[in-house]
Amino acid sequence: MLILEYKMDLKSSYLLIAFLSIQFTIAAAVSIPPLPTEGIQLYLSSDNSVLPDYSLLQESQLPLSQGLQGLWCQTSNSSQSINWYLPNGTLVPATNGTGLPVYSYSAPGQSGLLRTDLIGSYQGLYSCVISNGGNNDSSTLVAAVVRDTEYNSAVGPIVTGDLHFSLLSSVDSPQVSFSLSFNVTRRPPTNVTCSLNGTVIPVNGSDIHRRAIGSTLDNILIEVMVIIRIRQAGLYSCTVSNSRVDNVHVYPGAGNGRFISVTDPPSNVLVNRTGLTSFNVSWTPPPFLSAPLAGYQIFHLPISGANVMSGVNIVNNESQTVAIDDLIFNVTYQIFVVSVGGDIPSEQSNAILASTGVTFSITSHPPLIPYIGDTDITLTCTVALDVPMIVFQLVWLGPNDTVIHTNSVNMNQSGPDVSIQSIDLSLDLIDPATIGMYRCMANFSNDNVTASTDYELIGQAPDINVTVSIVYGDQSLIEGTYTDLLCTVSNIQGLASLTIVSWYYNGTEISNGTDYTLSQERRELLRINQLSVSRDNEGVYSCVVSVDTRYLIGGVGNDSVALAVQSFSSNDINIFISFSKPSLFLGDSFILQCSLTVPDRYIYQPTLFEARFLSFELPLTTPYLSGVSEEAIV
Repeated sequence: MLILEYKMDLKSSYLLIAFLSIQFTIAAAVSIPPLPTEGIQLYLSSDNSVLPDYSLLQESQLPLSQGLQGLWCQTSNSSQSINWYLPNGTLVPATNGTGLPVYSYSAPGQSGLLRTDLIGSYQGLYSCVISNGGNNDSSTLVAAVVRDTEYNSAVGPIVTGDLHFSLLSSVDSPQVSFSLSFNVTRRPPTNVTCSLNGTVIPVNGSDIHRRAIGSTLDNILIEVMVIIRIRQAGLYSCTVSNSRVDNVHVYPGAGNGRFISVTDPPSNVLVNRTGLTSFNVSWTPPPFLSAPLAGYQIFHLPISGANVMSGVNIVNNESQTVAIDDLIFNVTYQIFVVSVGGDIPSEQSNAILASTGVTFSITSHPPLIPYIGDTDITLTCTVALDVPMIVFQLVWLGPNDTVIHTNSVNMNQSGPDVSIQSIDLSLDLIDPATIGMYRCMANFSNDNVTASTDYELIGQAPDINVTVSIVYGDQSLIEGTYTDLLCTVSNIQGLASLTIVSWYYNGTEISNGTDYTLSQERRELLRINQLSVSRDNEGVYSCVVSVDTRYLIGGVGNDSVALAVQSFSSNDINIFISFSKPSLFLGDSFILQCSLTVPDRYIYQPTLFEARFLSFELPLTTPYLSGVSEEAIV
């Protein structure tokens, strides 16, 4: 840095110029690597490569005094926070000069592990923890950094001790999953491979879990857990290897194995119903045993009608039957049996679907939809049960939920065969009162259970005869008058209260308004408020009558009429003049009366009357007034 200080002393009138020079150093340009497009990763900038988790690096691959060359922990989400941790679990400092051989440099979405000195005693596993936001969840990436002298001479990772088996899935799960756990020493296990009887098992990367237990100067201890999802007995073994950033990419390591047994499944599972909500389940033991048999687990899982958990019954290996009680009525269950004893339980036996419900069916005799007015119709309710020795009551309820017929049933059967009971309901006449919803109900009073099914008795309504007529006749259809159309209905057999009348003009439904008035009491009467030549002579008026109920089909009729409206003219107005006296003499007073008539139902009233006296002829030669001319103007 160069500082120039300029001062002026007015008294001495000279300039004092002092130069202060300080030595400075320009650092190398900072280079931050780009972020990944998705996910998280370890990026080694000196090698321009992405490293797999638990890779092994030598310290020289983290160059000294080379800007920001180092091992970068990166995430595509730049809002996440990232921290590096030393092999001893303490946080890597974010500044240089702390006496440690490494420090971290943070930028949005990444943090670099940078080396400033020889690793020395800080050889081991370095962990990068990526926080996943506001929750407590996080992701961890791990890499081992060792001294250069240890890198090439070190052996690969070694599996120590036995493989530990743990069943992860529940016994009733159709898909099995278990874990094999083991410890790895010396070097980190970048690659983990498991096999069954010598054949490699495909394992997803997300099913391989590593956890650093600790590390010393010359040794690294890591616990590995592999999740496997196959149900097969045999010798399972796992091996590990180590990926390094040099020409020799993989260092093989030693492995270990364990035999895993699978229990054989039972067969011939049978389910017998012993009551409304109980079953007996029986089965045949496995024909041969490849693993010790400790017993069985019986599951009943509802698949409809109720949201309850599956039930479990555990019995010993000598039992071949079990009772399942206190189930939920009218629910279908999936029942299966599993053998247990080996490392992995058997597959589920063939599932049996068993229902605690009652099977109903209702038929009508004859089966065709009856017409209104038909007689002798029979509804038959059939109940099927596979429950021995049970007493219940069958009840018929009519359209108004009133009991109209009952029948007591006593089923006394010795075996599991299905027993069928029926109850008939006879209807003498089909009319609007007998069509509707019927219910057949079974009351199991001893079990406090009621079951029922419904039947819609649909009737066939006859065709409706409809006639549209002009109330006042065709001869009185004059423009400016109103008229009424009448829709007459016949052949409805007691359905008058269920019918609905609709009016249409050229296919468009008519409603109350300026042009039309529909009677609220009698919708079959339509008033055209003012006849019009241009409108009414160009259209057709239709009346449609239908039955308004969900339990009837058919029952529709219609008729239409076209109008012939005459134009209004002065010929449709009549004027009459009369005098108050039959004879008039000179000097008499009299009243002249002018009468005006218009067509019937004419909606306009005359607004102006004018009487005009024209002339007399004088002198009068007769006692009667003569030669008088009269005129009335409207």
